Amino acid sequence: MSQSKIHPDQMYIEGLVVNESAHELVDQTEEFEEKQQLFDVMFQKLGDKCQELLKLSFTIKSMEEVAEKLNVTYGYVRKKNSLCIGQLTEWIQESKNFKSLKNKES
Repeated sequence: MSQSKIHPDQMYIEGLVVNESAHELVDQTEEFEEKQQLFDVMFQKLGDKCQELLKLSFTIKSMEEVAEKLNVTYGYVRKKNSLCIGQLTEWIQESKNFKSLKNKES
């Protein structure tokens, strides 16, 4: 049985690359969790109607189906969806956490 020998420097370099990748993955996971937490906090600030509409629009791709499910018109759903997303986006972008997350990306 022949075993190929790996030079110690090669092992160190491969270990370093794996270690750096693991650190990057941890950083990305932590950043994702911070973004998710920010989204969740701001989402909870929305009114019940906005939350219900957005939850449905996240799971049902057709706005016609969302309107049907909510027993409202398609036009209402489109307008309300736009307003709700606009409000959510504004709150997220104005938050201190968003600004610090944006600085991390730079």
